[in-house]
Amino acid sequence: MPAVTTDLRVQAGTQSVWTTGVTPTVALRGVTGFKIKPDQQIDILSDMLLNYSGGDTPVVARNGGGGSVDGWASYEDLAYWLDNFFGQATPGAGPGYTRAYAAPITTLPTLRVLSLVHGDATVGAYRLIGGIGNTFTLKQEVGKELIFSQELIGSTIDATTLAGALSVRTVTPIVSGDVSTMFLDSWAGTMGSTALTKCTLRNLTLTVNASRQNRYCVGALTAADYVTKPWEGTLDLMLEWNSVSKGLIDTMVGGAKSMHQFEVNYSGGTNKTLKVQFAGTVSEAPDIFQDNDGVVAVGLKLKSTYHPTFANWLKMSLTSATQTLA
Repeated sequence: MPAVTTDLRVQAGTQSVWTTGVTPTVALRGVTGFKIKPDQQIDILSDMLLNYSGGDTPVVARNGGGGSVDGWASYEDLAYWLDNFFGQATPGAGPGYTRAYAAPITTLPTLRVLSLVHGDATVGAYRLIGGIGNTFTLKQEVGKELIFSQELIGSTIDATTLAGALSVRTVTPIVSGDVSTMFLDSWAGTMGSTALTKCTLRNLTLTVNASRQNRYCVGALTAADYVTKPWEGTLDLMLEWNSVSKGLIDTMVGGAKSMHQFEVNYSGGTNKTLKVQFAGTVSEAPDIFQDNDGVVAVGLKLKSTYHPTFANWLKMSLTSATQTLA
Protein backbone atom coordinates (compact mmCIF):
# COMPACT_ATOMS: atom_id res chain seq x y z
CA MET A 1 0.00 0.00 0.00
CA PRO A 2 1.49 3.40 -0.93
CA ALA A 3 2.23 6.10 1.58
CA VAL A 4 -0.46 8.77 1.54
CA THR A 5 -0.18 12.42 2.50
CA THR A 6 -2.34 11.96 5.60
CA ASP A 7 0.42 9.73 7.01
CA LEU A 8 2.94 12.59 7.07
CA ARG A 9 3.94 14.07 10.41
CA VAL A 10 6.15 16.94 11.61
CA GLN A 11 8.16 16.53 14.82
CA ALA A 12 10.73 18.76 16.50
CA GLY A 13 13.52 18.67 19.05
CA THR A 14 15.56 21.53 20.50
CA GLN A 15 19.29 21.49 19.72
CA SER A 16 22.12 22.91 21.79
CA VAL A 17 24.59 22.98 18.86
CA TRP A 18 23.52 24.27 15.42
CA THR A 19 25.22 21.47 13.49
CA THR A 20 24.23 18.58 15.79
CA GLY A 21 20.77 17.08 15.32
CA VAL A 22 18.65 15.59 18.09
CA THR A 23 15.76 13.15 18.39
CA PRO A 24 12.34 14.84 18.26
CA THR A 25 10.58 15.42 21.58
CA VAL A 26 7.31 17.01 20.42
CA ALA A 27 4.71 16.46 17.70
CA LEU A 28 3.89 19.96 16.49
CA ARG A 29 0.24 21.05 16.32
CA GLY A 30 -1.31 23.31 13.71
CA VAL A 31 1.12 22.50 10.89
CA THR A 32 -0.74 22.14 7.59
CA GLY A 33 2.20 22.31 5.19
CA PHE A 34 5.88 21.48 5.54
CA LYS A 35 8.79 21.11 3.13
CA ILE A 36 12.40 20.08 3.67
CA LYS A 37 14.57 21.41 0.85
CA PRO A 38 18.16 20.27 0.26
CA ASP A 39 20.35 23.29 -0.45
CA GLN A 40 22.91 21.52 -2.61
CA GLN A 41 24.94 23.41 -5.18
CA ILE A 42 26.30 21.24 -7.99
CA ASP A 43 28.51 22.77 -10.67
CA ILE A 44 29.00 20.90 -13.94
CA LEU A 45 32.51 21.76 -15.10
CA SER A 46 33.57 22.03 -18.70
CA ASP A 47 36.90 22.56 -20.44
CA MET A 48 38.33 23.11 -23.92
CA LEU A 49 37.93 19.50 -25.09
CA LEU A 50 34.16 19.07 -25.45
CA ASN A 51 33.26 21.67 -28.09
CA TYR A 52 29.51 22.30 -28.03
CA SER A 53 28.47 19.44 -25.75
CA GLY A 54 28.87 21.39 -22.50
CA GLY A 55 30.26 20.11 -19.24
CA ASP A 56 30.80 16.50 -18.24
CA THR A 57 32.29 16.75 -14.73
CA PRO A 58 29.80 17.52 -11.94
CA VAL A 59 31.15 18.52 -8.53
CA VAL A 60 29.35 19.25 -5.29
CA ALA A 61 30.21 22.83 -4.29
CA ARG A 62 28.18 23.00 -1.08
CA ASN A 63 25.63 20.95 0.81
CA GLY A 64 23.17 22.59 3.16
CA GLY A 65 19.51 22.54 4.02
CA GLY A 66 16.38 24.59 4.28
CA GLY A 67 12.63 24.30 4.34
CA SER A 68 9.30 25.95 4.93
CA VAL A 69 6.33 25.57 7.23
CA ASP A 70 2.82 26.97 7.37
CA GLY A 71 -0.25 26.32 9.47
CA TRP A 72 -2.70 27.76 11.97
CA ALA A 73 -1.39 29.38 15.11
CA SER A 74 -2.30 28.33 18.63
CA TYR A 75 -1.62 29.99 21.97
CA GLU A 76 0.41 26.95 23.02
CA ASP A 77 2.50 26.05 19.95
CA LEU A 78 3.12 29.40 18.27
CA ALA A 79 5.87 29.80 20.91
CA TYR A 80 7.98 27.15 19.18
CA TRP A 81 8.12 29.22 15.99
CA LEU A 82 8.51 32.57 17.77
CA ASP A 83 11.38 31.14 19.86
CA ASN A 84 12.89 29.78 16.66
CA PHE A 85 12.71 33.11 14.86
CA PHE A 86 12.93 35.90 17.47
CA GLY A 87 14.94 34.15 20.16
CA GLN A 88 14.18 31.76 23.00
CA ALA A 89 12.00 33.64 25.47
CA THR A 90 11.96 33.16 29.22
CA PRO A 91 8.36 32.62 30.37
CA GLY A 92 7.15 34.97 33.05
CA ALA A 93 5.62 33.96 36.35
CA GLY A 94 2.48 31.86 36.03
CA PRO A 95 -0.22 30.94 35.91
CA GLY A 96 -0.34 32.41 32.45
CA TYR A 97 3.25 32.24 31.24
CA THR A 98 4.06 35.26 29.07
CA ARG A 99 6.86 35.13 26.52
CA ALA A 100 8.11 38.46 25.13
CA TYR A 101 9.64 38.88 21.66
CA ALA A 102 11.09 41.80 19.73
CA ALA A 103 13.14 42.64 16.68
CA PRO A 104 16.83 42.93 17.66
CA ILE A 105 18.34 46.38 18.07
CA THR A 106 21.98 45.99 19.13
CA THR A 107 22.25 42.31 20.10
CA LEU A 108 21.24 39.24 18.12
CA PRO A 109 18.93 36.80 19.94
CA THR A 110 19.76 33.27 21.06
CA LEU A 111 17.43 31.10 19.02
CA ARG A 112 15.60 27.88 19.81
CA VAL A 113 17.41 25.85 17.15
CA LEU A 114 15.26 22.95 15.97
CA SER A 115 15.79 19.53 14.51
CA LEU A 116 12.69 19.22 12.32
CA VAL A 117 11.67 15.75 11.16
CA HIS A 118 9.15 15.28 8.34
CA GLY A 119 7.93 12.00 6.94
CA ASP A 120 5.84 8.88 7.57
CA ALA A 121 6.27 5.98 9.96
CA THR A 122 6.43 3.30 7.24
CA VAL A 123 8.82 4.42 4.51
CA GLY A 124 10.87 6.97 6.43
CA ALA A 125 11.55 10.62 7.08
CA TYR A 126 14.12 13.38 6.70
CA ARG A 127 15.54 15.68 9.35
CA LEU A 128 16.48 19.32 8.90
CA ILE A 129 19.34 19.86 11.35
CA GLY A 130 19.82 23.37 12.70
CA GLY A 131 16.48 24.63 11.43
CA ILE A 132 16.03 28.37 12.10
CA GLY A 133 13.60 30.91 10.72
CA ASN A 134 14.63 33.31 7.99
CA THR A 135 11.30 34.93 7.13
CA PHE A 136 8.21 34.90 9.35
CA THR A 137 4.63 35.80 8.44
CA LEU A 138 1.36 36.16 10.34
CA LYS A 139 -1.87 36.63 8.39
CA GLN A 140 -5.33 37.41 9.76
CA GLU A 141 -8.56 37.61 7.79
CA VAL A 142 -12.09 38.16 9.08
CA GLY A 143 -13.72 34.91 10.16
CA LYS A 144 -10.49 32.90 9.83
CA GLU A 145 -7.84 31.38 12.03
CA LEU A 146 -4.51 33.22 12.41
CA ILE A 147 -2.13 31.75 9.84
CA PHE A 148 1.64 31.59 10.29
CA SER A 149 4.34 30.69 7.80
CA GLN A 150 8.10 30.54 8.01
CA GLU A 151 10.97 30.03 5.58
CA LEU A 152 13.81 28.09 7.18
CA ILE A 153 17.52 27.68 6.70
CA GLY A 154 19.49 24.86 8.27
CA SER A 155 22.86 23.23 8.64
CA THR A 156 22.27 19.89 6.89
CA ILE A 157 19.63 17.28 6.09
CA ASP A 158 19.81 13.59 6.88
CA ALA A 159 17.60 10.53 6.51
CA THR A 160 15.94 9.40 9.75
CA THR A 161 12.73 7.98 11.21
CA LEU A 162 9.86 9.52 13.13
CA ALA A 163 10.04 9.30 16.89
CA GLY A 164 7.40 7.14 18.47
CA ALA A 165 5.01 7.75 21.37
CA LEU A 166 4.80 11.54 21.05
CA SER A 167 1.51 12.74 22.46
CA VAL A 168 -1.23 14.55 20.54
CA ARG A 169 -1.68 17.61 22.75
CA THR A 170 -4.77 19.79 23.04
CA VAL A 171 -4.16 23.35 21.86
CA THR A 172 -6.33 26.45 21.39
CA PRO A 173 -6.30 27.98 17.89
CA ILE A 174 -6.01 31.76 17.59
CA VAL A 175 -8.92 33.07 15.49
CA SER A 176 -10.21 36.44 14.31
CA GLY A 177 -12.99 36.35 16.91
CA ASP A 178 -10.31 36.49 19.61
CA VAL A 179 -9.34 40.05 18.66
CA SER A 180 -10.19 42.04 21.78
CA THR A 181 -8.67 45.47 21.09
CA MET A 182 -6.89 47.33 18.29
CA PHE A 183 -5.10 50.66 18.26
CA LEU A 184 -3.76 52.96 15.58
CA ASP A 185 -1.67 55.84 16.87
CA SER A 186 0.19 58.72 15.31
CA TRP A 187 3.97 58.75 15.38
CA ALA A 188 3.90 61.42 18.10
CA GLY A 189 1.39 59.47 20.16
CA THR A 190 1.76 56.50 22.48
CA MET A 191 1.44 52.92 21.26
CA GLY A 192 -1.90 51.43 22.32
CA SER A 193 -3.75 54.68 23.02
CA THR A 194 -6.14 55.35 20.13
CA ALA A 195 -8.65 52.50 19.85
CA LEU A 196 -10.16 51.31 16.59
CA THR A 197 -13.58 49.80 16.19
CA LYS A 198 -13.28 46.10 15.41
CA CYS A 199 -14.84 46.40 11.95
CA THR A 200 -12.14 48.88 10.90
CA LEU A 201 -9.63 46.06 10.39
CA ARG A 202 -10.48 43.81 7.44
CA ASN A 203 -7.21 41.87 7.29
CA LEU A 204 -3.53 42.16 8.15
CA THR A 205 -0.28 40.51 7.12
CA LEU A 206 2.92 40.88 9.15
CA THR A 207 6.11 39.87 7.36
CA VAL A 208 9.54 39.87 9.03
CA ASN A 209 12.81 39.12 7.26
CA ALA A 210 15.72 38.21 9.55
CA SER A 211 18.22 38.14 6.63
CA ARG A 212 19.96 34.98 7.82
CA GLN A 213 22.10 32.83 5.55
CA ASN A 214 24.45 29.90 5.85
CA ARG A 215 28.15 30.76 6.03
CA TYR A 216 30.22 28.34 3.98
CA CYS A 217 33.99 28.06 4.33
CA VAL A 218 36.82 26.26 2.60
CA GLY A 219 37.59 22.79 3.85
CA ALA A 220 33.97 21.58 4.08
CA LEU A 221 30.87 21.29 1.94
CA THR A 222 28.58 22.12 4.85
CA ALA A 223 28.23 25.45 6.66
CA ALA A 224 29.81 25.74 10.08
CA ASP A 225 27.67 28.71 11.06
CA TYR A 226 25.19 31.28 9.79
CA VAL A 227 25.25 35.07 9.57
CA THR A 228 22.55 37.67 10.13
CA LYS A 229 22.16 41.00 8.37
CA PRO A 230 19.87 43.87 9.41
CA TRP A 231 16.24 42.87 9.83
CA GLU A 232 13.32 44.47 8.05
CA GLY A 233 9.58 44.02 8.10
CA THR A 234 6.27 45.16 6.67
CA LEU A 235 2.72 45.32 7.96
CA ASP A 236 -0.03 45.19 5.33
CA LEU A 237 -3.35 46.50 6.61
CA MET A 238 -6.71 46.54 4.89
CA LEU A 239 -8.91 49.05 6.69
CA GLU A 240 -12.55 49.91 6.22
CA TRP A 241 -12.95 53.26 4.47
CA ASN A 242 -13.96 55.66 7.22
CA SER A 243 -12.75 58.89 8.81
CA VAL A 244 -9.73 57.13 10.37
CA SER A 245 -8.43 55.49 7.19
CA LYS A 246 -9.23 58.60 5.17
CA GLY A 247 -7.08 60.61 7.57
CA LEU A 248 -4.12 58.36 6.78
CA ILE A 249 -4.54 58.98 3.06
CA ASP A 250 -5.05 62.72 3.59
CA THR A 251 -1.64 62.88 5.28
CA MET A 252 0.03 61.39 2.22
CA VAL A 253 -1.97 63.50 -0.23
CA GLY A 254 -0.89 66.57 1.70
CA GLY A 255 2.76 65.67 1.10
CA ALA A 256 3.67 64.60 4.63
CA LYS A 257 5.16 61.32 5.83
CA SER A 258 2.48 58.88 6.93
CA MET A 259 4.04 57.25 10.02
CA HIS A 260 1.99 55.20 12.46
CA GLN A 261 1.94 52.75 15.36
CA PHE A 262 -0.39 49.76 15.26
CA GLU A 263 -1.33 47.30 18.01
CA VAL A 264 -3.67 44.31 18.02
CA ASN A 265 -4.54 42.14 21.03
CA TYR A 266 -6.05 38.64 21.02
CA SER A 267 -7.66 36.86 23.96
CA GLY A 268 -8.68 33.21 23.77
CA GLY A 269 -9.78 32.86 27.39
CA THR A 270 -7.99 32.49 30.69
CA ASN A 271 -4.19 32.71 30.30
CA LYS A 272 -4.38 32.86 26.49
CA THR A 273 -3.31 36.15 24.86
CA LEU A 274 -1.29 37.43 21.92
CA LYS A 275 -0.12 41.02 21.41
CA VAL A 276 1.46 42.39 18.20
CA GLN A 277 2.87 45.94 18.07
CA PHE A 278 4.36 47.48 14.93
CA ALA A 279 5.78 50.92 14.11
CA GLY A 280 6.23 51.88 10.49
CA THR A 281 5.96 54.28 7.58
CA VAL A 282 3.62 53.95 4.62
CA SER A 283 6.24 53.35 1.94
CA GLU A 284 4.16 52.42 -1.11
CA ALA A 285 1.19 53.91 -2.88
CA PRO A 286 -1.99 52.97 -0.99
CA ASP A 287 -4.71 50.96 -2.67
CA ILE A 288 -7.70 53.25 -2.23
CA PHE A 289 -11.33 52.18 -2.65
CA GLN A 290 -10.81 48.43 -2.58
CA ASP A 291 -13.81 46.12 -2.58
CA ASN A 292 -14.06 44.08 0.62
CA ASP A 293 -17.24 42.02 0.26
CA GLY A 294 -19.06 45.06 -1.04
CA VAL A 295 -17.62 47.42 1.58
CA VAL A 296 -15.15 50.10 0.54
CA ALA A 297 -11.68 49.60 2.03
CA VAL A 298 -8.14 50.92 1.68
CA GLY A 299 -4.90 48.93 1.62
CA LEU A 300 -1.76 50.27 3.30
CA LYS A 301 1.75 48.84 3.55
CA LEU A 302 3.85 50.04 6.50
CA LYS A 303 7.59 49.49 6.36
CA SER A 304 9.47 48.91 9.60
CA THR A 305 10.73 52.16 11.13
CA TYR A 306 12.49 52.40 14.49
CA HIS A 307 10.44 54.46 16.97
CA PRO A 308 12.56 56.19 19.66
CA THR A 309 9.87 56.11 22.35
CA PHE A 310 8.60 52.62 21.61
CA ALA A 311 12.31 51.71 21.36
CA ASN A 312 11.81 49.28 18.51
CA TRP A 313 9.67 48.69 15.43
CA LEU A 314 8.23 45.31 16.43
CA LYS A 315 7.31 43.72 19.74
CA MET A 316 5.14 40.69 20.46
CA SER A 317 4.03 38.78 23.52
CA LEU A 318 2.34 35.40 23.82
CA THR A 319 0.68 34.03 26.95
CA SER A 320 -0.46 30.47 27.57
CA ALA A 321 -0.67 27.90 30.35
CA THR A 322 2.45 26.20 28.96
CA GLN A 323 5.50 26.87 31.11
CA THR A 324 8.00 24.54 29.44
CA LEU A 325 8.24 23.73 25.74
CA ALA A 326 9.17 20.10 25.12
